[in-house]
Amino acid sequence: MTVSHRALRHDVQTEVYVYPGEPTWVEAIYVSEPVPHYYFLIIGIENYADSRKSFPGPINDAERMFETLYLGNLLPGEGRRLVDSQATKNAIKNQIQTYVSKAQSTADHLIIYFSGFSGADYLSPYDDTGLGLSKKSITDAELESWLRDFPGYVTIIIDGSYSETMADGIRLEPLALKKRKYTVLTGAQSNQQVQYYYSFQGSVFTYFLWQGLRNGWADDNYDGAITPYELYDYTHAEMLSFYRDKDPSVRHYPFIHRGNSENKPIFKYR
Repeated sequence: MTVSHRALRHDVQTEVYVYPGEPTWVEAIYVSEPVPHYYFLIIGIENYADSRKSFPGPINDAERMFETLYLGNLLPGEGRRLVDSQATKNAIKNQIQTYVSKAQSTADHLIIYFSGFSGADYLSPYDDTGLGLSKKSITDAELESWLRDFPGYVTIIIDGSYSETMADGIRLEPLALKKRKYTVLTGAQSNQQVQYYYSFQGSVFTYFLWQGLRNGWADDNYDGAITPYELYDYTHAEMLSFYRDKDPSVRHYPFIHRGNSENKPIFKYR
């Protein structure tokens, strides 16, 4: 007998003997390990408070990720989507702190997706200028300070230019998100800008993330669940193929800082 439920990380199986002519009673089935709870924060910013800066794609990218990574996910949890004016620095901080206070177990998992303007060691929330590092920017050190009390796993996915720098361990904060506690998957390396393609209706990186999740194509071992490292492996291969014959100046490739959640499932599709 197999028991499937949204609250279970994996199906639970037990062997039951059934005999003709008499009822069979099944004893209670217990899950020996804590059932993890998943928290999803999806952020997309393309129209900044300073109207001089706008980026095509992040809202559509965030919608795709919310619909797939959260709503289409069989793992148990809760999620929040913040787009454009909803995604101020305080709103992002408050939502992270809400999840930190709710988490109860070291098995819990927080997954953050960000699409928008980023630079060396920082992300730009809606109320930032989107023109460079400022007091409203979210630096690697600040983000880490908001996340450090989360008791379980933390996976951060960043679709932004120069996004590898959020976990490269240098410049604004030594180590910061390079600590083993965090797994950081980014759409660009430290010297690269992300690209939007009209035919994808979004960024190249998120397009392949979305494809890998919704079709299960990133599931390298076919176990019905997808981990951050499987997502990296899939997007890296797809982006290498996509950019093979294109101008080297527009190419960008994913990066992963391999933290302790790199092989933990963040998406279950069957």
